[in-house]
Amino acid sequence: MLFRTALALMELYGPALATTKDTADAISLLQSLAGSTFDSSQLVLTACMGYLAITEARLQDLRAKHRQSVLVVIDETMKGGKVSKDSKVLATKLYSFKKPPRSQTPEKKSSEVIDEETTHTESQPILDELLNGEAVSEDADSVPGLQEQVNWYKVELCRLLEEKRSAMLRAEELETALMEMVRQDNRRELSAKVEQLEQEVAEVKQVLARD
Repeated sequence: MLFRTALALMELYGPALATTKDTADAISLLQSLAGSTFDSSQLVLTACMGYLAITEARLQDLRAKHRQSVLVVIDETMKGGKVSKDSKVLATKLYSFKKPPRSQTPEKKSSEVIDEETTHTESQPILDELLNGEAVSEDADSVPGLQEQVNWYKVELCRLLEEKRSAMLRAEELETALMEMVRQDNRRELSAKVEQLEQEVAEVKQVLARD
């Protein structure tokens, strides 16, 4: 149960947790993302909701997907080597580079022009194929980066929603406290007026008793 709950929280805040250096940083970041400490009901609710999504089928899918890479990382760690990371996942191609325009060249002889046109015509299909392949490769490389951005936006959205909920709860608490303070002030004011009236009644009774 604890494993599934931890896995649910790691899947929810995974992209952000992956940037931490050690376990202490990960725990601190998890606390800040949840907007509270581990003994709060808010984090418990988040964990319970995530726990329901971690089924046996989900665990099997994750096992089949990540087991090999985990074993590789464990091997490299035990050997004392550095854990390699896929640069395609960490980097996102945000800009496309265009080739500079061809500079104008002086006029050439007709035979040279014909030879160049023939060569250009023969190489055009090859060039198109290479360019198409490069474009497809760039699109394929950009997919992991876009997925990382989507995950990051999901984490930010969850964090903002949690902050909004905390702010609303805090506002309700402050409103309740303010109303209680107003009531107490009203009671004190009424008590003071009652004491004043009682004192005036006592003075009137004393005057009547003398008469």
